[in-house]
Amino acid sequence: MNTTQSRNGKSSKASSTRRRKELRRRLPKRSGELWLKLRQKQVVYGGTACLLFVVLVTAMLSWGRNARQPYVGELVQSPIVNLVDFEVPDRQATERARAEARKAAPLIFVPKRAYLDQIQAAIEGLPRAVAESSTIEEVNPELAKAFALDKARLPLVRKYAPVDGTPNADWTRWNQRFMDALAGEDPILSVPDFQAFATTLNKATIDQPGDKPEVDQDDLRAIPFNDAIKLGEGEESLQNAANELEMLARRAGFPREVTPIVVHRIIEAPQPTAYVDQNLTAAVAKKAAEEVVPVRLNHERGEILAMPGDVLTPEQIVGIEESRQAYRATDDASNEMILMGIAIAGLAAGLCTLLASYAAVFYPSIARNSLRLAVILAIVLVSTASATLVAVKLPSLTVLATLSATLIVVIIVSLSYDRRIALFATLIQIVLLALALELEAMVVAAQLITCATMASMLREFRNRRAMIRAATVTAVVGALMFALTIIPQLSVTLGAWRIILINSAFAFAAAYLVGFVMLGALPSIERIFGLTTGLTLSELRDPRHPLLRQMQQKAPGTYNHSIQIANIAEAAADSIGADSLLVYVGALYHDIGKINKPEYFIENQAGGPNKHDKLSPAMSLLIITGHVKDGVELGREYGLPRVLHHFIESHHGTTLVEYFYHAAQSKAAEEGQDGAVEEFEFRYPGPKPRTREAAILMLCDCVESATRAMGEPTPNRIETLVRSLSRKRLEDGQYDECPLSFRELRTVEDSIIKSLCAIYHGRISYPGKQAGDQESDEVENLAAESPQSATA
Repeated sequence: MNTTQSRNGKSSKASSTRRRKELRRRLPKRSGELWLKLRQKQVVYGGTACLLFVVLVTAMLSWGRNARQPYVGELVQSPIVNLVDFEVPDRQATERARAEARKAAPLIFVPKRAYLDQIQAAIEGLPRAVAESSTIEEVNPELAKAFALDKARLPLVRKYAPVDGTPNADWTRWNQRFMDALAGEDPILSVPDFQAFATTLNKATIDQPGDKPEVDQDDLRAIPFNDAIKLGEGEESLQNAANELEMLARRAGFPREVTPIVVHRIIEAPQPTAYVDQNLTAAVAKKAAEEVVPVRLNHERGEILAMPGDVLTPEQIVGIEESRQAYRATDDASNEMILMGIAIAGLAAGLCTLLASYAAVFYPSIARNSLRLAVILAIVLVSTASATLVAVKLPSLTVLATLSATLIVVIIVSLSYDRRIALFATLIQIVLLALALELEAMVVAAQLITCATMASMLREFRNRRAMIRAATVTAVVGALMFALTIIPQLSVTLGAWRIILINSAFAFAAAYLVGFVMLGALPSIERIFGLTTGLTLSELRDPRHPLLRQMQQKAPGTYNHSIQIANIAEAAADSIGADSLLVYVGALYHDIGKINKPEYFIENQAGGPNKHDKLSPAMSLLIITGHVKDGVELGREYGLPRVLHHFIESHHGTTLVEYFYHAAQSKAAEEGQDGAVEEFEFRYPGPKPRTREAAILMLCDCVESATRAMGEPTPNRIETLVRSLSRKRLEDGQYDECPLSFRELRTVEDSIIKSLCAIYHGRISYPGKQAGDQESDEVENLAAESPQSATA
């Protein structure tokens, strides 16, 4: 009776509450209500995060649009046109002119002045040295050997002896001419220098190079194209050199009979009289190139720098960069930059507002906690900035960088929330990348399709094979999509085949790279973002987990109870599209708190004495409700994910421990203290289930316990019991904080009935009024009792 009155009171109170809410909704809104909402902490923090996001995105997009440069081998998608008249040095033409100037520069031959002076002094002093020698015996043997003097040749030299101490003018003149020829026009050269002399048109010499770092043109003296004398090895080469020197000496003026004497002094110890000075030659060539006037090239506004289908060459890259630099120097470019910044800021604000509104409307957990929104915005911002930086610094890797960044966002957000908001965030990111890098519409479509493929493959992530499978399918789809973006260019240039292969390879590599990187980094990501993936849940359902091992050893009845609930709840979650793996693992661990005092729960007593018989109802209540707190503490001690803590603390919600509540009432009545026991004192501390999965677990827990206590669980009795307990939880307000709809609740009930009927095989029921009445009464009694009475 008290229970019925309590239930009616609750129903009346709930109805009154609903009427008040409806009345408040219909009443005119008070002025200033919008301002009050804007001053809420969540709105202020969320708005601050959005403002910071917009500022950083605007800076990033503006920088990316201005900093990105075309690269050699890039396939042009749209015409590149010059926007301003300008004049620039024609580097190629100037370089060609300088190269011609360097080639035309003379080859510099520097005389060996010390050697020439030595030879000149020896020849000049020969007549004077033998002037007083009438016979060959009077001549120094070394001097005679050096000039090959003999009896016949000595008089020929003495004829040019000085008179009154004055050298013979003819001999001096002939000697000077001979030395000048050896120093410039007809030098004696080594074989390499002779080859350079013979194959070079422009030749020059310098009398005294000195130590000057630069050589003036006035210091150079052109060498006519005469024959030089090659100083080779061997008798034949020396004889040829002697013959040429005798001819040169005769041209200088020496008489025929004297020339062998003069030449023998050189042939006796032959050395080159000049050499090629490479440093001076290079200096002269460099100076000649520097003196070339730069060639300038005019570019007119509207000039087409590259056409669609062109594969950019280094020359085109230079022209495009020159055009951009000339345009940036104009006032129009400055105005455009300011206006573009304003436009980008507005677009960024619109995109951020769109993402924040979508998240807040469809994801209450994000609306309640602005930090969640800030994290999503940070993920989008960091990944977009990273992709933009790589694409600007290494433009040939644009496909790899942008696709990798978007796939990372898809995976992280999908694992954190679900695929819908992951795709929405990725769409925002792709638009931002398109604005930053000026991506084509077809590339944007390819990015979106590839990311959607990855998201669709992450519906269930229970093992590593799922990520590998998702990466493989995404890689194939991505390669195909990015190939399709270039195929239209095949009509313009066959060079597009190379771009198709490169982009497809990058898209394929991006999917696999992200897949394997995220697979390895998944534990760290779970810790950083507080995620619990299907892979972790699959590991936790292993019966060899330490907590499950303890439960098997210390509380085997509770372990079997958890296994039964896990199977029932998994099927129920599947029936409404909830996370069946999560509810399965949550069911395994929801009663771990019973490990501390397993003998106080009836499923572990194995028919032995009930320890609660010796305890007061209040003490029994503390033990029964204490398993929730103990379970949460054990979960934290063993590092269970936070998402499982909610299953442990909410699987009883704030339900009433009816068995001990009634026992306490009976005891108080016996003691003459009616009304001393308050109902709220015998309720679980909660919280109520906040997710569909936790609500499913609550219903499965109470139903499975009550069904085990049923004497003969036939299908009809099971259905009646399930419907009754579900309605009781609903009327008690246990589902008020979870998004479970009535339709889904009905579907869950049907699934639970089906699972229980499969577990507890029914027997043939014989018709009879008495049997039917007895069966109905028993079901009503079981439904009225709390499942805690069965587990106590």
